[in-house]
Amino acid sequence: MSDLLTVAEQKGEPLGKWRYAWLGDGNNMANSWIEAAGQLKLDLRLACPAGYKPEAKILDEARRRGGKIVVVDKPLDAVAGADVVNTDVWASMGQERKPRSGAGAFAATSSTTPCWPRRPRTRSSCTACPRTAARRSPTP
Repeated sequence: MSDLLTVAEQKGEPLGKWRYAWLGDGNNMANSWIEAAGQLKLDLRLACPAGYKPEAKILDEARRRGGKIVVVDKPLDAVAGADVVNTDVWASMGQERKPRSGAGAFAATSSTTPCWPRRPRTRSSCTACPRTAARRSPTP
């Protein structure tokens, strides 16, 4: 998974050292993170709105393999203590033209919504940092 390769390149430490957070829909990309957590025994917290949670069988399998995976409702709960945060897009691949009835459910997971309990280690790593978000125009 390219996101984990980026983490390895940028942090220069074993992948299992970090806590990861996923904000968004509990489908395709979340499933990739869940499977990676199981294979690599990662500490992963997912914040998925009600009605958009990952499938229980995928979670159970990854946990059985050693992934430490928690699913929460609130993004703030997922990012608390996280070293790496990844967010979803507004429309899933192949569904770009399909209206998303739950778009309002995802407003709290926007990368332009300040949800970090503390300032990130580097401002450039966080579009949700209140100091940098003001300089960016919000894009859904």
